[in-house]
Parts: sequence; C-alpha cells; structure tokens
Amino acid sequence: MADGATHRRRILVLPDESGARSARSAAAECKRVAIVGAGSIGSKLAESLVRSGLGLLTLIDGDVLLPDNLERHALEWRDVGFRKVNGLKRRLLAIAPGADIRVVDSNLNWQRSAKSHAWQVEAVADCSVIVDATGDPATALFLGALADANERPFVSVEVFEGGLGALVATALPERDPPFVDGRATFLAWCDEQGVAPPEPGPRRYEMLAGDGAPIVADDAAVTMTAGHAARVVLDILDGAPAPPDSAWLLLGYSRHWLFDGHGHTIRLSVGERCPGTSGEDVEARAFALDLFKEWLDAAKAAG
Repeated sequence: MADGATHRRRILVLPDESGARSARSAAAECKRVAIVGAGSIGSKLAESLVRSGLGLLTLIDGDVLLPDNLERHALEWRDVGFRKVNGLKRRLLAIAPGADIRVVDSNLNWQRSAKSHAWQVEAVADCSVIVDATGDPATALFLGALADANERPFVSVEVFEGGLGALVATALPERDPPFVDGRATFLAWCDEQGVAPPEPGPRRYEMLAGDGAPIVADDAAVTMTAGHAARVVLDILDGAPAPPDSAWLLLGYSRHWLFDGHGHTIRLSVGERCPGTSGEDVEARAFALDLFKEWLDAAKAAG
C-alpha cells in the first residue's frame, strides 16, 4: 500500500430472512437423533442433518482424530489430537450456534462391563432415531436390539470396503422386522445371488481387487453414503419414510460385486414384522438380545 493511502472497509447490514429455510416441520425439529460413530460417515451425516434444520443431536464416539482420518472426515487438521465428538460439536455449533449437541466421548464397546456404559445406553435409547455409523457388525446388532426394545426407528449405514458401494438399512418399529432379522435376510439373499457380502481388505476402507491390488474408498463414496443416510433419517422424522420394499438400500458406486456401475441401486425388501417369530438367524438374535438385557439390567441397578 502506498504511503498516505487509506483503507476503507464497507460494512453491509443484511435484513433478517423470513420463513423456514430448511423446510423441516416443527415436529421434526424437536426430535433428537443419536449417531453412534463420529468417523467419516458419522461426521458428514451429522453435518448434513444440522444443515437440514435439525438441532438436537447426540454423538457417541471415543476415538481421537488422527492425521490419516482427514482424507474422508468432515473435520480438519486443527482438530487432530482431539476427540472426534468434541471437534465435531465445535464444527456443528459453528454452522448452527443454537443447536443442542450432546456428546459421549467413549465407545459403546459391548465387550466391556455393562455397568460402565449404562448411562450412555440410556442416552441413546432416549433419542427419537438411532443411527449406527460404526461399521462394526457387533455394535450394529446391539444398537438394533436397543432400538427394537425401545420402539425407536433404527438406521445402520456403512460404506463397503473399497468404496464399491454402500448399505443403508432401516428398521422401523411396528413395520419392519428387527435389524438382526433383516441382516439374516440380507445374508441369505447374498447367498442366493451366489456372492458373499463385500469383505474388508487389510486396512479400513480398503478391499482387494481380483488381481490383488488394493482399492480404497475415497471421499466421494463416503459423502454420497452420508447424504443417502441423511435423506433416510430426515424422511423418517418428517413422517414420510421410504416404503418397506426400500428398507434396505444397496447403493452402487462402481462396477464391482453385484453393481452394474455408479448409480445402480438395489432395493431389498427384508419382509414385514411378524409378532412371535424368531427370525432366520436365531444365534444372532440371541446374541443381540442377551447384550441388550445385560445392559438394561445394569442401567436399572445403577438407577
């Protein structure tokens, strides 16, 4: 800047906007969503929900953000070294300062003592919708049983290793079978197609191609999956969920497995809820329900 020059800043005061920008109903805005898992999927799902007008979230994750998480995560380098849920809370409040974001900075590890997690389980069960974004089958089964016992809508979302596609599974109380039964139906369907479910490679988000070369899921696969999951959650809260024949969505991003390529969507019906039936996978059902009963007993003893 030349000597003697002056710098002027122009300040504009914008008028307040009127009307709802998010198009969320008042009934949906007052409902709380629990997201278990604040990794790549969970972080972007949480951000999408907040940007869509939801301000009541409970985030559960005990992991710390590491440099190698940055490739697909909603957080950035300034959050490295902090708990993911705490960094994510800061980011969400920067987007919607009035949001009510609650965090649980420990993992819901079903291998630990039930008493140590009784209050976390209660915090999840109190939410209107429970979302599993952990990518861990055992945790998904437990959360599905928790949602079923408390008659809460349940959504489980995962990116298939290698980013070849994704799964968004929904279990609505009074309509869909419990998640454990739905998963058994999904596995049976895979067997009928003559294929196994996509299997993980040596590292998270990685799978091996036919020639043994690693295929890694990129940010595009994660972002698309989080967007689809957000759409499912929002539709549930708005009272317009997808029909039963779309309860389990298999989303294709590339020409692998059963997918013809990007955009190939498989809508899988896992049947309807039948009171008194035990489902196809009795062992899985017993495992999930035993876990839930153990935690429920601990919660009652602690209270």
